[in-house]
Amino acid sequence: MIDLNKINKCVINLPHRPEKLKQVKEEIDSFFDNKDFQLVNGVIEDSPYKGIAQAHMNCISLAKANNWDNVLIMEDDLQFRPNAKEYANKAFLDVPSDYNILLGGLYSTDKLTPYNEFWQLTSEFCGLQFYIVNSNAYDTILNFRKNMHIDRFMAGPQGNLKAYVTNKFFAIQRAGHSDNVGMYKDYTDYLKDFDLL
Repeated sequence: MIDLNKINKCVINLPHRPEKLKQVKEEIDSFFDNKDFQLVNGVIEDSPYKGIAQAHMNCISLAKANNWDNVLIMEDDLQFRPNAKEYANKAFLDVPSDYNILLGGLYSTDKLTPYNEFWQLTSEFCGLQFYIVNSNAYDTILNFRKNMHIDRFMAGPQGNLKAYVTNKFFAIQRAGHSDNVGMYKDYTDYLKDFDLL
């Protein structure tokens, strides 16, 4: 069981994108009763995926340094689906006991295996807009070498973490300019084969 209003939260935002920080704050205000979060700066590197990986690893480092049992990490392009709050609060009452990663949505995966009414196991995925990391996975993620996309690493053969995503995706990526690919990105087509809330 995870109480989303008691969990420690991090939001990743590039300082030169204040409009995205404003948007994600509005999403947080609509979803959480406890709206507190730690702002973690995005990272610019020669390859965008390396910067993204480092920003996520910085969140994990913060969680480990503070001895948090788990941490909720959100990217600034997060968008909640209608009725997300009610659905998520139910789902997080019944989380898999062996989880390393819990995701509120994704946009690519190789395989989904049903677990219970709310969760399914994913063997590989893309999408880190809203996810919880268990402290038992901190060291694995912090040892990531940034030689690939960090989300592909997590549940793939290298990371081998147990990653579960909700049966209905309640957290998706907002369409807009992506600093990762340097252009406008709309994830609607990626989501058409999944069950959205």
